[in-house]
Amino acid sequence: WLASHRASHWVAPRFRVETQNRRSGEVLQGRSLSGTSSATPFWDAGITGSGQIVGVGDTGVDRRNCYLNGADKFVNYRVLSRTDDIDNHGHGTHVCGSLVGNSRSGLDTNQDNGVAKDAKIAFTDLMGPDKRLVLIGMNDFYSSSYQLGAFVHSDSWGQSQLTYTVFCQEVDSFVNRYPYFLPLFAVGNSGEACGTDGCGPTYSYKSPASAKNVLSVGAAQSSNSPSPETIGTVWNVDIEGIDASHWKHSRIRATGNTFSSISQGIGRSFVEHAQPDDACNGFLTIVGSMTGRIALIKHGVCEFDVKAKRAQDAGFSAVIIYNDVIGQYHFMGGETSLGVNIPVVFIALKDAMMLLALIGSRPDTQLAISGPVSTPQERWGNLESFSSGGPTIDGRIVPSVVAPGSYITSAALITDEQFNLGETCGTTLMSGTSMAAPLAAGAVVLLRQYFTSGFYPSGQKKSYNQVTPSAALLRAVIINGAQAMEGLSSDGYPLEPPPSMRQGWGRINLAASVRLTSNAGSPSGFIAKDYLYQPFTATGQTRGLCLEVTGSTEELRATVAWNDPASSQGTSGSIVNDLDLRLSFNFTQLWPLAGLDDRVNNEEKVVWSSPVPGRYYLQISANRIIYQQTYAIAVTGQVIMVSEGITEAACFVIPPTPPTPPPP
Repeated sequence: WLASHRASHWVAPRFRVETQNRRSGEVLQGRSLSGTSSATPFWDAGITGSGQIVGVGDTGVDRRNCYLNGADKFVNYRVLSRTDDIDNHGHGTHVCGSLVGNSRSGLDTNQDNGVAKDAKIAFTDLMGPDKRLVLIGMNDFYSSSYQLGAFVHSDSWGQSQLTYTVFCQEVDSFVNRYPYFLPLFAVGNSGEACGTDGCGPTYSYKSPASAKNVLSVGAAQSSNSPSPETIGTVWNVDIEGIDASHWKHSRIRATGNTFSSISQGIGRSFVEHAQPDDACNGFLTIVGSMTGRIALIKHGVCEFDVKAKRAQDAGFSAVIIYNDVIGQYHFMGGETSLGVNIPVVFIALKDAMMLLALIGSRPDTQLAISGPVSTPQERWGNLESFSSGGPTIDGRIVPSVVAPGSYITSAALITDEQFNLGETCGTTLMSGTSMAAPLAAGAVVLLRQYFTSGFYPSGQKKSYNQVTPSAALLRAVIINGAQAMEGLSSDGYPLEPPPSMRQGWGRINLAASVRLTSNAGSPSGFIAKDYLYQPFTATGQTRGLCLEVTGSTEELRATVAWNDPASSQGTSGSIVNDLDLRLSFNFTQLWPLAGLDDRVNNEEKVVWSSPVPGRYYLQISANRIIYQQTYAIAVTGQVIMVSEGITEAACFVIPPTPPTPPPP
C-alpha cells in the first residue's frame, strides 16, 4: 500500500560509466588504516560471512548471475505481490552482489565479490506487478527474515517524510522486541535538492533511515570517483595549548573569503568571543590589546567583510566567523575596498559551540589557522554531495555512518543471450546511498561473525569465546571505530568533523573497531560490554568502568548505544530514555565539556587523543528513564579494564604495593 502514497519513492541509484571499483570491501575492512598489515584483514582471518544470514528487501535478484547463483546462497526468496520473481530493474541484483556476491571463480571476478561473500540471504521481493514498490508492515517484513536466522537487514529504499513515520515506529518497536536484530537503511540521495529553504543537504534524509535503532548509511566516494570540485580555499582550525595533543582528532575545517588581501593562516593565538557575538554594532568592550588574538564572531545579519574590518580595527590579528544555523558552509564574499588584511575564515555552528565550551573550561586554549587543505589522495576520504543529510527534526544525527557509494561495481542483470553463452558474471556500476547501505551491512555481518566465531576478546578465533552480540553492541562497535573523513564533499564544501549531519560518526573501518591479532593496525585493547540483563530501571542510576590506559600512541575511544523505545507516530521521534557517557581522569571530567551534554541521540561517543597513561573512569548514567533500558559499550585503545561497577573514587584510589616479605 505504500506505493499509493505520493511521498513514497525509491532511493534510486545514479548510473555512471567509469572504470571498475573493486576496493570497497578493502576500505571497510581497514585498508586505509595506518599499520594495517593487509587490505583484507578480516577475510584473511577467515571472517567472510560464513554462517551468517542477512535479510534484504529490494526489486528482485537475477539469480543467474554467477555472483548470486550458488545453490545455497538464498535461504528464502519471498515474492509479495507479483507472479514472477524476475528483477527487471537491476537495483536488487546490484545490492545483493555488493552484500554477499561470490563468483567462486577466477581472480578477475573474485575481485568484485561482496563484502560478506560467504553469507546467505533471506530475500523479500518488493516489486509489484505495476513495477512499483509494495510493502507490508515492518513487523511482517522483518519477521520472515528473522525467523530464518537473519539478524542483520539491509534496505535501500525510503520515503520522503521528515517526521517520525509509522515505518520508523514499527522498525524501532521490532528492534526493541528482538534486541539482536539490526536494520540498516540508505539515508537517501537528496543532498543536492532544493526546496523552500534553499539548496543543500540539511534535513534531506529519508524515512525510515531516521528511525532511532538503525544504522543509516551515507555515501562516500570510491577509488574511481572524480576529484571534488574546487570552489574556494579550505583551511584547518587547529586547537593549540596545553591540551592540544588530546584534540588532534577534531579536524575542524573552515572556508575562506574573497575580500581579504591576505590568504594565509596564523599561528597559535588566544581567542576572544565577540560581544555582541555578531559584532554587527562593533565591539562593546575591549579590555587590553587584541593584537595577536583571534576574534570569534557569530554570522548574524551584517556582512562578512564588515565584521572582519571591525575586528581588524579593534586590533585583532585574525577572525573566525561561525554559522548561526545548522547548514552549509559559506565561502565568504565581500568588498576588497574595505581594506581587510588579516586572515578571515568561516566554521560550522557545531564546531564553534565546542570551541566556546573548550575555551570556557580551559582558558589557556589557543587556536591556529593552517592550510590550505588539499583533498586526500584516496577518494574514499571524500563524501558524495548527493548523499542526504540530517539532522532529524528533533536533532538526532543522520546518517549514522558512511561507506563507499559511488562508482560501485557489482552484479548486473544477465540477458538470455549471455546466459545461453555461459557469460554469467556480468557487472555494472551504480552510484547512490543504495549502494553504500549493502556494503555497510556486509561490514556489520563480518563484525557479527567476529563475535559469534569467538574472536572476542583475544583477537584470535577461540570456540569457547563465541558470543551473540546485541544490535546495540554492533552499533556501538561500528560507531566507535568509524573514522573521520579527511576530505571534502564532492561539491567542494568541507565536512564537519564527526558527529555531523553529513558524515555522521564517520566512515566504517572494521580494523579500527575491534582487536584482531593478525592485523598490526588494529587496537591494542578492545572492550565490548552488553548489558541486556543489567538494564537501568530508574533515573539517576549509574554504572562505571575503571580503565587503565597503558600508552599514548592510540586514541582512547568509547561509545555507548541503546535501543530506545519507539516514539509516537507523526512526532519528531525524540528519544524516550536518555543515557549519558562521561570520561574522567584523576577526578577531572574530560568529556563532555560543560554545556555539551547530548540530550537527543541514543548513541554517545568520546575520543581522547594521546591519552596520558593511567587510570580513567568511564561512567554511563541514566539521565531519564521512562521504561527500563538495556545498553552496550565499546572501548578501544591501549586500554585494559581494571574493574566494572565501582565508583569513581574507588577507581582512582590505587591500592598500595604490598610490603616485601621478610627473608626466610
